[in-house]
Amino acid sequence: MPEQVQKILNNIREFFTTLDTTKKLILGGVALTVLVAIGILSTISLQKTE
Repeated sequence: MPEQVQKILNNIREFFTTLDTTKKLILGGVALTVLVAIGILSTISLQKTE
């Protein structure tokens, strides 16, 4: 299993290094937006359960 994970991480790293800068920025922005949205949703759901 760890070898498979390492291969996947290497593939992702290669994929990102082949992308040009604008695509990296766009993907980074999308990733940040998704993370922020998840954080907000989890905070809301936590407040509802209290």
